[in-house]
Amino acid sequence: MISALGVTSSEQDAALEAQPAQAPAAEFAMARHGAFCVQDPGNPHYFVAKKQEATGWSQGDECYAQGGGVAPYGGKACVGGSGLQACMAAAQAAGLSASALPAFCVQDPGNPHYFVVKSRPAAGWSQGDECYAQGGGVAPYGGKACVGGSGLQACLSAAQAAGLSSSALSVFCVQDPRSPHYFRAKTRAAAGWSRGGGC
Repeated sequence: MISALGVTSSEQDAALEAQPAQAPAAEFAMARHGAFCVQDPGNPHYFVAKKQEATGWSQGDECYAQGGGVAPYGGKACVGGSGLQACMAAAQAAGLSASALPAFCVQDPGNPHYFVVKSRPAAGWSQGDECYAQGGGVAPYGGKACVGGSGLQACLSAAQAAGLSSSALSVFCVQDPRSPHYFRAKTRAAAGWSRGGGC
């Protein structure tokens, strides 16, 4: 666990900055690998560069190790940093192409003034859906409190504060052939409006 390393975040950041100069050039000349900077629920101010696009940091997870390679949870020290930007900078210094986890702000039909941060680009908020939980991880509908906010902008800000790369759902405005002065917002890029069109 990152918090059990006994090293302060400023010491970790300094070690990461010095690391490329100390390591063999071949270690860092590797092809750019995709990494995801993910919040450590055990230490919410620290982000770990994980190999998988998944929230959390626990048994069964793997991170990109300081000095190269991949390490399991509880193994070697991970590439990471205090905050999302520090993690992304450390990952880049280690030759990784890092990004935050994707997130989507979706309006809650049961409370139309509130938007929930979901892990998948799908409208609605009901049984079977998952959100990014406050404090880290993912929670099912009706589970832990979700990251979100009153209105789209508040939701986007809350997602960013949680270290997520958030956006609203994409829609496509298409003309209704039966009413040429009316346009509908559709979930997929297809002309026309008919049965099964989905809006």
